[in-house]
Amino acid sequence: MRYSKILTSLTFASVALSTPFHRHHEHAKRDAAPDVVTVLVTVYATGSEPSSTESESSSSSSETETALIKNAVATASASSSASYQPTTLKTSYLSSASSSASSSSSSSSSESSSASASASKSSSASSSTASAGSVEAYAEQGKGITYSPYEDDGSCKSSSTISSDISMLSAYDVIRVYAPDCSCISAIMGTMGSNQKVFAGLYYMDSLSSDISTLSEQVKASSQGWDGVYAIGVGNEWVNGGSYTVSEVSAAVSSARSILEDDGYTGSVVTVDTLVAYQDNTDLCDVSDFIAVNSHPYWDGGVEASDSGSWLKTQISNIKSSCGGDKDVLICETGWPTQGDTYGTYGIPSKSNQLAAIKSIAEEVGDQVLMFTTYNDLWKDAGDYGVEKYWESLQSLLYNSAIKQTQQLRKDLEIFENNPINSPLSIIGQITTTITTLTRTLQDYEDYILKQTLSLNESQKLKNENRLKNLKDELIEYKLKFQLFKKQREDGLNELNKNQLLYTNRSTAISDNPYDESNGSSIVNRANAKSIDDQNDNESNKYSSLSMQEGLYKEQTVLEKSNQQLDDILEMGKLAFDDLIEQNEVILKMKDKMSSSLQTLGVSKATIRKIEKKAFEDKWIFYIGALITLYIMYLIYSYLG
Repeated sequence: MRYSKILTSLTFASVALSTPFHRHHEHAKRDAAPDVVTVLVTVYATGSEPSSTESESSSSSSETETALIKNAVATASASSSASYQPTTLKTSYLSSASSSASSSSSSSSSESSSASASASKSSSASSSTASAGSVEAYAEQGKGITYSPYEDDGSCKSSSTISSDISMLSAYDVIRVYAPDCSCISAIMGTMGSNQKVFAGLYYMDSLSSDISTLSEQVKASSQGWDGVYAIGVGNEWVNGGSYTVSEVSAAVSSARSILEDDGYTGSVVTVDTLVAYQDNTDLCDVSDFIAVNSHPYWDGGVEASDSGSWLKTQISNIKSSCGGDKDVLICETGWPTQGDTYGTYGIPSKSNQLAAIKSIAEEVGDQVLMFTTYNDLWKDAGDYGVEKYWESLQSLLYNSAIKQTQQLRKDLEIFENNPINSPLSIIGQITTTITTLTRTLQDYEDYILKQTLSLNESQKLKNENRLKNLKDELIEYKLKFQLFKKQREDGLNELNKNQLLYTNRSTAISDNPYDESNGSSIVNRANAKSIDDQNDNESNKYSSLSMQEGLYKEQTVLEKSNQQLDDILEMGKLAFDDLIEQNEVILKMKDKMSSSLQTLGVSKATIRKIEKKAFEDKWIFYIGALITLYIMYLIYSYLG
């Protein structure tokens, strides 16, 4: 009995020690940490059988169990002294069977609300570009999605690239980032819609103050300001990863909240950690304004992909109960990898399993989760199970977007083709815009295919290449059609204008004599219609009822008078030009005289300077001579006197 109690205590200790170790690799860009210690502690609280590999790693004997606990303690000590070190320990997220049973009733009661919220989310995503039944379509039923602003080599994406990425996420209410790196907050808030908000992260404790300052600058520079921020997450799995203790995390969150409040932010501040970390350290519940947890069915190993939604619902109920039931729960990461090694019994990475998992999650708890993640994070380490890079939810979103744009372009071209002459200019502008957008989308799709080359098999590569080729061929065809239809429109309008100019008179059956007052479009009537005073009316009436010959004669007389007036004007211009030439000659003569006078003045000044110089020299000669004379006279007087 006593041995049994000791064994039970050791088992719970193994769970407590194992919980800090499970997490993804760093979500913010950071150099890989060396000398990672790997410890495997697997606890199946629900009774699901482990795989053969995991069975070999955990012995049923008390000696082996005790050894594992000692190793875990040693590893925990090492992890606490080396912060931010990625680990590879995978711990079951499942709670005990008793807690699962106690929460079953509350899970059932929340089923209808979750389903209705998911339906509401689905109907509101009018800007979605995902195809029905795809991973993207189901992912868009979630509350939001995570995003990393890094290229495949770990460098920052440009602001334009980030904006382009975010424009593809218009169906998501919340976009989570892990740090304000790469000016991503500015790019995101500058692109996201009015119904969207950013979940901003502060990833590093050692630069918390400076990161808050960076975040604040980017937020305040946006048009939304703090109103565009959904929440601020301080850290990601700090306790679960063994980076910091609960008290250290609590102090960091309190400090961040205080700084943010001084800076004008009054929204939610949380720390994001795993379900197990929150359950085993309920003080985290008090630290956060809502329960922010990461939870992945894949890492349980005993959950089939199609059961991911119901599994998450149970976990949400359990964590809500553990934290007192007063605060809301948001799953800040969840998804399923598409590549890598099998974990446990049912943790099998594949696209089909990802579709099944995301579909289940969306239908069960869509309004309570943020999908993980937008694109594959190829800048990360693959991890022990090779899955860390491959969690993207938008595998074919660019392709689906291109398909929808192609369909819209085809529809608009059909409208334009049916009536090119009378089609409104708006349809031409719409076609031009769609062609430009589709061209950019195909370029992004091509870049995406190139990036994914290493991670795809030959059939997948060929499939993507064929898709891209077909879309490009369609775009070229539609561009040619558009140019042809525009040419037809231009030719038709030119012909229409020509006919109106040439056949207006004949079609209205009026006289060809422009001087006949019976002609409604005659020169006389037009002149009378445009008259603005009685004098003009009288002048116009002189030409009433003239024959063609008389009208032409009078018109010639008017032209001759006009010609004479033009001659007079030209003559006046010639006289004015002659006057200008004469004036120019006078000015030149005056210039010569002034130059001569200036030269004369110059000579006079030079002569005066010479005279003054000579006078100055003569004056000093006189003074010197006078002094010498006086000195000689003094000597004569001294010797002879």
